[in-house]
Amino acid sequence: MKKITIAFFFFLSWGIALSAQPKEAIFAYARKSWAKYQPQTIDGYKYEVTQQVYDQLIKARGDLGGMVPALVMNNGTSLIAWMDPAKLQIGIEEKAYDVCTSFGADSLNALAALLAHEVTHYYEKHDWARQFAQQNESLATAESLGMLADKLKQETQADHIGGLLAFSAGFNTYEVIAPFLEKAYAAYGFPDQLPGYPPLAERIQMAENTAQHLAELQSVWETANLLSIVEEYALAKNYYQHILKDYQGYEVFNNAGVNATLSALQLFEPEEWPYALPLERDGESRLDQLKERLPKDRVALREKYLNEAARFFESAENISKDYPPALLNQACIYALQGQWDDAEFWANKARKLSRQQKQAKGKADAEVLLGILAAMQSDTSAAVDWFEEAKAGNPSLAKFNLGMLQQSTAMPPVTHDYAKGVERIEHLDLDDFLAAPAIDHTIGLSESVFCGVKQLTASKLLLHYADEGAAYALFQRTAPAYKGQTLKGIQLGASRDKIIDVYGLPSSDLQMKRGSCLHYKSQQIFFELNEKGVLLHWVVYQMKVD
Repeated sequence: MKKITIAFFFFLSWGIALSAQPKEAIFAYARKSWAKYQPQTIDGYKYEVTQQVYDQLIKARGDLGGMVPALVMNNGTSLIAWMDPAKLQIGIEEKAYDVCTSFGADSLNALAALLAHEVTHYYEKHDWARQFAQQNESLATAESLGMLADKLKQETQADHIGGLLAFSAGFNTYEVIAPFLEKAYAAYGFPDQLPGYPPLAERIQMAENTAQHLAELQSVWETANLLSIVEEYALAKNYYQHILKDYQGYEVFNNAGVNATLSALQLFEPEEWPYALPLERDGESRLDQLKERLPKDRVALREKYLNEAARFFESAENISKDYPPALLNQACIYALQGQWDDAEFWANKARKLSRQQKQAKGKADAEVLLGILAAMQSDTSAAVDWFEEAKAGNPSLAKFNLGMLQQSTAMPPVTHDYAKGVERIEHLDLDDFLAAPAIDHTIGLSESVFCGVKQLTASKLLLHYADEGAAYALFQRTAPAYKGQTLKGIQLGASRDKIIDVYGLPSSDLQMKRGSCLHYKSQQIFFELNEKGVLLHWVVYQMKVD
């Protein structure tokens, strides 16, 4: 699992003395000489890099329906970073940028952490107490409220939410927490004890405590994603719901909703729903494989899952306006419930928005769904037209559904060239580990369900463990620098074609947010590839969850 970025810059963004600092810096530490200092705007390379990181964070936040603060950079030497709700700005000083770059390979991660903290302050509306205090400066209670009452609560919230925001945007930093705090204090000449704040040593400890909690949520997030890949959708949904107790992010609501929907899809008979939905999730999408053994109460159970999914997607839409996957996922729910007109409305809206945003795959996915809707209503001609049009953006999904419609093709036969022996990473036998699991730490999801994590030299273990071991799923994932190879000689950096040539066609080929995943279910291994089809990680697993 990627390590999560911790937004640990709480000492950078709250004012020390309201009367001594300008209104545009109400969330920043200001020196007494501020009134004589007029920082100049910075543009060029440093600003462009910062803007790119900022854009990734805003996109990951998903709140596209409201006003997005403008990013500014100046050559100041007092504020480090700030959020100005009056001017609708988030700012950073060039000097703070330079402190971030001193971390080398982690420089963008440090920058993302700093910006994510300020972004969180804005979207969580943390300016209220400060504005109240400024408007009521004569009241001792107002000063207390502005300076102390909400400060730690809101900064802690910004640490947690900002950390998850940076992680969900693809950044990865938390070894830099303590050294950044020390470097920032030194670079800005801050004393170890700032007025109204804990000493530097305590701030470092607070940051490390926050890092530990976020690391636990991270492990839950990664385990949820892995459970989803191996088609344990109900379990994955429960993991996402655990995260929602601390972090109500769009991507978590979306993933929970998708897995609830996929749980419902498993309860349809093949003749009831023969088509593969373009159900998008923040992490993967799949060609559905319907299970044969269905419970007697499957209709009621699948309706329960669909209603639950609809609530998750509604929550996601409240955070993220005009985001095509959210619209398309809602359309899929209506389709599975037989509400054709509503499904068509949302699918057309997703298609239009995807076209406007020049998202070819999103447009094609909406067209696939429109084809499915036509097919389910016996309009074969319209269905064919939609599937043909969708081939440009998502050929595999369009061709599969067209084949199902025409009953001329089906999913290609899954062929495997089985490896002799047991796939291992770092020579670890998963069965031996399960016999006496030695976990670094565990996270309790309920009284009987735990998520366990163990970091090895060049890989990571994640364990779903329930009912005292009666049910489990153990995953081992290679680290980016792993030098070993699979039983059939595949190493990191291998191409997609090479893997398929060696292992045969996968049981499922999942389109991920930033690449794809080849899952060989019978061999309990899957390969994670980037957008160019290059192997980044592979995962071996053992599970017993039925």
